[in-house]
Amino acid sequence: YAVVARRTLDWVLAEMTDEAGGFYSAQDAGDYDEEGDYYTWKKSEIQDVLTGEEYARFDQIFRVTPKGNFEHNRNVLHMHSSIKHPDPEFDPLLKSAYQKLLTRRDTRKKVRLDDKVLTAWNGFMIAAMSKGYQVLGDTKYLDAAQKAAVFLKQSLRQNDGRLYRRWWGGEAGKDPIVNDYAYLIYGLIELYQSDFDPTWITWSLELQRIQDTDFWDAKNGGYFFTTTLDPTLLAPAKKYDDMAMPTGNSIAAINLLKLRDLTYSQEYDSRVIQLFRATASRVDRMPFAHAQLLTALDYMQDRSKEVAIIQEKGAKSPVILLKSLRSKFLPNQVIALSQGESDKNPIILLNRKKPLGQTTVYICEQGSCKQPLKNIDKIMKTVDSYRSLRPSGAGKN
Repeated sequence: YAVVARRTLDWVLAEMTDEAGGFYSAQDAGDYDEEGDYYTWKKSEIQDVLTGEEYARFDQIFRVTPKGNFEHNRNVLHMHSSIKHPDPEFDPLLKSAYQKLLTRRDTRKKVRLDDKVLTAWNGFMIAAMSKGYQVLGDTKYLDAAQKAAVFLKQSLRQNDGRLYRRWWGGEAGKDPIVNDYAYLIYGLIELYQSDFDPTWITWSLELQRIQDTDFWDAKNGGYFFTTTLDPTLLAPAKKYDDMAMPTGNSIAAINLLKLRDLTYSQEYDSRVIQLFRATASRVDRMPFAHAQLLTALDYMQDRSKEVAIIQEKGAKSPVILLKSLRSKFLPNQVIALSQGESDKNPIILLNRKKPLGQTTVYICEQGSCKQPLKNIDKIMKTVDSYRSLRPSGAGKN
């Protein structure tokens, strides 16, 4: 999985990233007259490029055929279900085959590029690059997330702090939808938990305030898809079900819960409860269409953790601790790190005891904190505790 994630992120950096920092929208599959011609292969073409030994190894994994599995006898390369994909860095024949085929592909006519920068999609890419850094430890992903966030703040923010929806050719425009706010806030929260720069939380709180002002349905709960400030809309719509991408309401639910845990603001708690009430009957009828909303519900119902790390002046950097916290799948938590006194730090970090020359960890659940910990094993055991939602007497299956 790490290999696939790394190669996907690297492809985005190589093919889909603007020099200014934003991420592009899409690539075409190929020319109109022959769909997929840039990415697909004929068996004879692969055999021409590779040595016999390289082809034999390549065919073990991809099993290309003369007839192909796509139009014009071409093959969409995919692993056979019985094959575990090896890391090409440790497979010389496969690595050589990849390099040769990529070199040949570079001689083909380049596919068309949709190089507009969309605020919402960039928010998700900032989150993905931030996660890539957290899990894989490669700083180029953090650099990309930071650069994209700076670009959006400089180029897609209006004078009053509201967002534009898209940027293209040096110009920003179009009125935002709720996804633009929700996705970007989501990305900024992940970015903060990567570099712990309080600037990102400050901006996310500002964006959440605007989202609440411009999109919230004060009567029935939930966020409208378009702004309530638009006088041309007689009945603004709300969307709750996840399609190709999660709905803005479900991402907003996650954001509200995490911002609540970073700031201890009851306003966020109240708003997310109203959102769940507004969607309860829909989720009950079609749970499979509301997966991201159920993820948020799991966060709210679980013993979600706030991890406050206080690094006092002269203390060692908590690199090992952060690596441990990121080494397991612990989605129902937020991590905040104080690297010195700042009024921009999230409230979760304020008024904590700071033993001189030490790094101390406070683990809290909805504002109720345990005694500060320093032992990594105890910290990991505490953050890994969760609330079982299994009904009493339910079977193990």
